[in-house]
Amino acid sequence: MRDKLPQLTTTPFEEDIHSEIVKFQTPEMFAIASANIHLVRRAIQELPLKYREVLVLRELEDMPYVEVAKVTRMPLGTVSSMLFRARRLLRERLGSLISGNIVQTSGLPLTPTPLATLGP
Repeated sequence: MRDKLPQLTTTPFEEDIHSEIVKFQTPEMFAIASANIHLVRRAIQELPLKYREVLVLRELEDMPYVEVAKVTRMPLGTVSSMLFRARRLLRERLGSLISGNIVQTSGLPLTPTPLATLGP
């Protein structure tokens, strides 16, 4: 008697979800998204370690504030203030990197954008 092969379970392809991703991914959009990801990663790497640590745990690892406090052994209030400062530094650094990148590629000088217009 022959043994039956185990049945593989498959997940059906969901046309609605996957087609939208492909529909909006032109080569230009892909290049822009890749450049943006590179700039954000670079800006995060340039943050001081104490700010980078809480930012990565909260924003990239999606940890709740309480968990970030436990992992870093910081009081909850300190985590909150560190995240505020980390986001502000990241926003400033991204602004510098983007301005520098546009100036390098276009050769045109830029007027700096005030921080107040960049949002929280």
